[in-house]
Amino acid sequence: MYAPYPENMMESIKKVEATRAQRMATEPRRLTADEKDALLKKFHPDYNPDAFAEIKVGPNKGQKAPLELAEMLHSESRLMNEKIDLNKIDYDVDVLVIGGGGAGSSCAIEAHNAGANVMIVTKLRIGDANTMMAEGGIQAADKENDSPVQHYLDAFGGGHFAARPELLKKLEKKGFVTCRTSEKDHRCKVVSAAERAHELHHAIGVFDDRVFTALCRGLSEGEIAEFLRITDVMLENAKNMNDAREPFPCGRGCDAE
Repeated sequence: MYAPYPENMMESIKKVEATRAQRMATEPRRLTADEKDALLKKFHPDYNPDAFAEIKVGPNKGQKAPLELAEMLHSESRLMNEKIDLNKIDYDVDVLVIGGGGAGSSCAIEAHNAGANVMIVTKLRIGDANTMMAEGGIQAADKENDSPVQHYLDAFGGGHFAARPELLKKLEKKGFVTCRTSEKDHRCKVVSAAERAHELHHAIGVFDDRVFTALCRGLSEGEIAEFLRITDVMLENAKNMNDAREPFPCGRGCDAE
């Protein structure tokens, strides 16, 4: 029988399953911005300074990158032309997935579940992709009432159809972003958040936690949890209305045509 997990993990999985109902009914305490930073620095590999190295060559020279990526960029090519034999198959698979992000990993799982022999080729670790930066959004026309044109209008409309490059130049001048020409398409610019932007993001998080604490003064943890639950439901309802392109219902006295 196929086992999706090794035996040494099954005991942990049983413990998780046994306490799932209890944990689902419990609303965890919100971490402060400082607590989040401390937790990430302690356990997340991307917050460990020893896990990064400075790139010595190429257009990204001087920037920091994970050790695995820096080592790969600094190393000799792994493809030696004189040793490549195109008549010899090293790996024979049904499905080759390039990229181990959310889409690639999901594709590999579905193909495997359908009985295919699958291989994933990814630059670093599984999950080291841009999926976590997408904030749950999917950059594709993936619904029946959607289309490439509508997707374009949604994306372009996010900037009020302005696409004003002077705003980007101001952000760059003030040190919030860095801009460079794309290596793949010289018509495009690659925009990255600068250190100052990360510092501002942290400061906003600290301020947000202070405001939330002040607003909830006098409320019990249960009342706070119920408030957050109701807010989540209302936000989900608003999102569903937007996805369905439903008009907002008018109340009494509404003169909408």
